[in-house]
Amino acid sequence: MKELFEYISDRILTNVPEIKSVHLWNDQIVTTNVDRKGKAIRYPSCFIEFEVVDVNNLALGIKDYILNVRVRLAIEQYKYETLDTFTKWENLDATLQTMAPTAISGLTFTTFQEQLSEFDEDHDNVQVPFIEYRTRFRSDHSYTRKTDITSVTPKTAVVIPDVVEEI
Repeated sequence: MKELFEYISDRILTNVPEIKSVHLWNDQIVTTNVDRKGKAIRYPSCFIEFEVVDVNNLALGIKDYILNVRVRLAIEQYKYETLDTFTKWENLDATLQTMAPTAISGLTFTTFQEQLSEFDEDHDNVQVPFIEYRTRFRSDHSYTRKTDITSVTPKTAVVIPDVVEEI
């Protein structure tokens, strides 16, 4: 899922320029803003959380996951008007709803389908609305066969010249 997180993170930072950072969710808002023990967060910020709903183990280490992907948008409430929060939320949602894998990414997942959205309570003057999506993600990070060539160096490369027979 690391590859999926990196892909989502890159798309958010590229397409929603007002987002300053993207992190995996670990309840950082409470430790940073309420308990004052965590590392400072640059706002507005985005947090991503994965919940595995189902997994289908295929051959050779390939897995199909049904995932809930919860995306939280953390905004300092005193810096923005309430309507600004909706605008940022809609920009983030549009980016995620239109996201699809590319040939370059090498990822396989379905479009994100919204399941739930809600405004979270105030965390010491930080709003944390979230949107939860469902997607199917295929992971093949552990897929290798013993017959697969993983790398070729000049010392191990075998060159077989064309054989031309004269009659």
